[in-house]
Amino acid sequence: MLSKRFMTLLMMLTVLLSGLVADRVSANEEKTPWDFTLNAKGLAIRYDGIPISWKSTLYVVKPGWTGIIYNQGSRPFKVEESINDKGQEVYTASDETHTFRSTYEVTKVDSETLRVEYNGQPLTEDPGEIECNLGYFNANLFANRPYKAYTTKGYKTGTVPIFPETNNQVANDVAEHFKTLTFDTRIGKLTLDIQTDRQVRFFDARLDPQEWAKPVPLFWCGVGVPARPISKDNPLKVVMTIKIKANKKNVEPSEALTLIPALTKIKNARTFPEKQLLIVPQPKSIEVSGGKLALNDTLNITIMQPNGETRLEAAAKRILKTYNTIELNPATITNNDDNTTIIRISNDALSADYTADFDRKAAWFKNKEGQKITIDNDGITIVSPSARGAFYGLHSLRQILGRDADGNAYAEKLVVEDYPTLKKRGAHWFPSLHGVPFHKKLIERVMAGNKMNYTVIQVDHASWNSFPDLADKKHAVLNDDLKELVKLCRENFLEPIPLLNVPGHGQWMFQNGQNKDIVEDPQTPYAYCTKNPKSYEFIQTLMEEVIEVFDAKTFHLGHDEVTMRGRFPNPECKYCGNETDDEAASRLVANHLKKLTNWLADRGIETMIWGDMMLHKGTDDNFEALAKTAEAAKYMRDHLPKEVIVADWHYNDKGQYPSLKKFRDMGNRVLACTWFKPMNVYLFTNAAKEAGIDGIMQTTWCGYYPTEYTMERDFYQFTAFILAAEYSWSDRMEKPADLPYVAADIYNTVYSPRDLRPQDGYTVDLRKAQTVNKTKWTGFAPGWNVSSLPGGENVFEGITFNTSGSKAAVIGSSLMSPKESLTELTLKLDNIKAKQLAVLNGSLWALARDTTITKIVFTYADGSANSQSLITEVNSGGLMQNLEMRKAVKVWTHNTPQNREMHLWLTEVTNPEPEKEISSITFVPGSRMSGWYLAALTILQ
Repeated sequence: MLSKRFMTLLMMLTVLLSGLVADRVSANEEKTPWDFTLNAKGLAIRYDGIPISWKSTLYVVKPGWTGIIYNQGSRPFKVEESINDKGQEVYTASDETHTFRSTYEVTKVDSETLRVEYNGQPLTEDPGEIECNLGYFNANLFANRPYKAYTTKGYKTGTVPIFPETNNQVANDVAEHFKTLTFDTRIGKLTLDIQTDRQVRFFDARLDPQEWAKPVPLFWCGVGVPARPISKDNPLKVVMTIKIKANKKNVEPSEALTLIPALTKIKNARTFPEKQLLIVPQPKSIEVSGGKLALNDTLNITIMQPNGETRLEAAAKRILKTYNTIELNPATITNNDDNTTIIRISNDALSADYTADFDRKAAWFKNKEGQKITIDNDGITIVSPSARGAFYGLHSLRQILGRDADGNAYAEKLVVEDYPTLKKRGAHWFPSLHGVPFHKKLIERVMAGNKMNYTVIQVDHASWNSFPDLADKKHAVLNDDLKELVKLCRENFLEPIPLLNVPGHGQWMFQNGQNKDIVEDPQTPYAYCTKNPKSYEFIQTLMEEVIEVFDAKTFHLGHDEVTMRGRFPNPECKYCGNETDDEAASRLVANHLKKLTNWLADRGIETMIWGDMMLHKGTDDNFEALAKTAEAAKYMRDHLPKEVIVADWHYNDKGQYPSLKKFRDMGNRVLACTWFKPMNVYLFTNAAKEAGIDGIMQTTWCGYYPTEYTMERDFYQFTAFILAAEYSWSDRMEKPADLPYVAADIYNTVYSPRDLRPQDGYTVDLRKAQTVNKTKWTGFAPGWNVSSLPGGENVFEGITFNTSGSKAAVIGSSLMSPKESLTELTLKLDNIKAKQLAVLNGSLWALARDTTITKIVFTYADGSANSQSLITEVNSGGLMQNLEMRKAVKVWTHNTPQNREMHLWLTEVTNPEPEKEISSITFVPGSRMSGWYLAALTILQ
């Protein structure tokens, strides 16, 4: 007994010293290959470093998913470690709110077995439903592998498809009502045993359209698809046992290779890629007359603009310099009493008295944001009925300009006539202290650069002088920075609209123990009491400061999901306790809205709110409807002031949005609010056009304090800005997958223009490093590989590569890599200098976001070293992962027999110390999960 106590104390001391609280790694790794992470993100399980399950999730919701009772992903876990009476390591994670208790117990039974017990116990009598996902199991282990199952209906055997034929969850359930499942996986025999009184599913989610299924290939295992009833008297207990018996015939890669590769010196190893004429958003009309207008690197400009306008010269210089490396001489400017704006750009000196000949009855001129661009032998002319339209014309022009292979600037000779389809085109986002440089680019390059004309900035997590103790001092954007961002918006013809969430989504009001006297439900600080006079004293004081910072013309008040969490109204509230009927919440919110709307109107400011509290699920709308009853929804609509703008948010991609016309027919102005799903943007924006409403708002939900790092992690949320801008401006009817461009590529082009000036370099002959059969590494059927990549010299994105060789160079260090892979590859160089490495590559299997695929070590002639990493969804990805990334481009594709795409990624890796000579480059595996395919390498100088 003393030995066990001592062992327990030693393990606890080890954990304490290492600072591990949530992430628990075995203190006895030499005895067990099991490793796991247990924290608010759920349970992730690894065996010998290879993910068995990526994560787990848990939701307890109000019936019909009308509200959240408990969300594991937003809660901390208290984790304790112990040794049971069998000498086994046991990890217990527990969390409890006033409504729900959640407990995990993970036991390392032995080197082959891991046991997970989950207990979920409601603590109130309120009805609820549970979705308990025990694991997003790693589908890479199971694809095309045999299995056998014991179910309530008997035994079943089969083989997991290479890829599922359908996205139907029931059809993709491997063994319905199973008790035990055994797979012959790529790392050995894996047996999954589950004990519970509920139905358990294990379904292939690789084709599931929902966003949780897209980051990595997975099988969903658990209880609650759909969500199942749970109550105080009917808690959930599930015991899952995972057993892995390693296949001793499997052999891990073992060879490291060092070689001196053949290098071929290439003049202009990188050159300007061939440019196709593409303007995003697509203009209404474009007529190419043929030929090109040669341009100097410094041009002359004249501007005729409305009196008082001061933004266009600076905008023109900034845009052409940033994207086309073209300088502009000081502009010759004339002012007029008309709003008509004319910009002329030419190699030659320009007179100031130019008068454009155009039809003032043309559709483009009758639209205040329209423009006509003419490029001919005389130069470039942009005409618009407004300065804003001319500004948009400059952003079309930057996409028309190009450079030939020798680097000479030119412009296609053409005529563009253009104007927007929807009047309002904007995006919603959060500012942060450390994200200001990122926010500036988002404003100036992405939103303004794609012809959006307003932006909603959610500032409830900003720092405010009137309530300095509210803010998170480490992350909240400062008042002065916010003023600078607002100023930048208007310089770029974007009208900034502040958003303060009231009365719900009010966690921000109660940070740091503030405003306890106005909280509606003290047990769940989520909304303030709308009948408490102190609530208005607080919010109106803060709104005064927000209005001053923004010089606000419109104010977004939130008013969404007020009943989503906690009690609203709270029967214990001394102001609202007598409000007990089904319409009480709607009545309180409606009265609150009217009071604040009138307060804003007295200051000449319009009000905007979200629309969900005015819709009832199954009655008024099928999605995103949060009124408790149809009568409550109708009460809200009946009491909605006509001057309030309704931001009608729907994030589904089913194409049914009847609420647009409902709100429009009420006489209110309406914005269709989309999120990140490409088809949601496409369908909802088209529905907005059909309904004849004002416009759209692209929303962004990736944390209260986003930075550029956030953008790279949640890149898909920001590439959706491009689609929203496209479909709200243009009349394009192609679906996102059928567009002549990839949204991520357009985003990257505008956000961080690449320096495409020609570079000399070397192509690298990798044939001596190729050890893996190109056609067999997947273990799938013929055609599931990249063997059709053409050999010899190939050019991708203007960069020349040597793709010769009959085999593949693969770096890997586990059973998930082909046994012929190299555990490490070192290329010795003759002390050459380089700015970048252009790497044609991809991981063999799909990996989770932020996984280091491989590490590239630069060793310099002076003996020092530095490194860069290729990371999933940042600058590389799987050969079968359909990703959008900031720092990698998909450059070559191959369709499999099942019409699934395989592809290679082009990553430009910056040499951390380009002034030093390189003696060698070493490629080291970054993940035990997957091998890394190095298809080609070019050194750029």
